[in-house]
Amino acid sequence: MHYTRKCLLQKVQWCCLHLQQVLQQDISSHREPVALLEKQRLEHKFSGQKQDMILMRNLTASLTKRWEKVHSKLLDRSHQIDVGYKEAKMFDDGWKVV
Repeated sequence: MHYTRKCLLQKVQWCCLHLQQVLQQDISSHREPVALLEKQRLEHKFSGQKQDMILMRNLTASLTKRWEKVHSKLLDRSHQIDVGYKEAKMFDDGWKVV
């Protein structure tokens, strides 16, 4: 199967950039439930046993930390995809000159 440079560049643009944006929207949509869990934990802070509250605090802290790590990795990946696409575009433009 033979692809032209332009076709490959468009395919990479759609696959990487578009799908990355969809993934980013999906992950960002989970931020609100994480914040809601933290809010609920604070509402129940004084109504439960101390050991339960410690467990809930640790679980919500762990969940928040994991979400922030995933979100950070997603932003790094988005930046790497943008840089890679720009480099591929520059290469393609240089190839046209040759």
